[in-house]
Amino acid sequence: MNRKTFIMFLTFFLPEIVLAASYSERSFNYVQLFFKTIIYVVIFILVLFATFYGTKFLAKRSKPFFKSKYVEIIDSVNIGSNNRIVIAKVANFIYILSINNNDTILIDKMEMQSFYSKVKEAKALDKDLYDNIKVDNDNIGLENEFKKILDKFKLVNRKIDRDEDKNEEDD
Repeated sequence: MNRKTFIMFLTFFLPEIVLAASYSERSFNYVQLFFKTIIYVVIFILVLFATFYGTKFLAKRSKPFFKSKYVEIIDSVNIGSNNRIVIAKVANFIYILSINNNDTILIDKMEMQSFYSKVKEAKALDKDLYDNIKVDNDNIGLENEFKKILDKFKLVNRKIDRDEDKNEEDD
């Protein structure tokens, strides 16, 4: 950062630092200017740390105020900007809700045991699917054919470009 940019920065953002010298001296006291700048930067960093850790502290202390005795949110997924699906546990039941700006819709209600058994089944099914996936050689062959066709088009386009360049040189 050159000197003019630095002075402009100080003038716009910290005008009292720029006028660090007393008005009677009519000259700048660069040592005082430097120390005031350092002090302001340190104060700014301290304010940032205080806000960061203060926010974390308040978030930890305010959890009991927002925690419910009877409702526990198991999971929630945002679907778009205004829609979300929430899985909530109330007593011995699991509620699956669709929530948007205008309304809340109950998608399903089930007992906890059936919900957790369905979750276990889904996890087992996912594991079986991933364990038993085989590579489809036909699709790989098609991909290779498409790549060959695209390469041919690229070669044709290069030949056309060369011919156009030759015609332009001849003109």
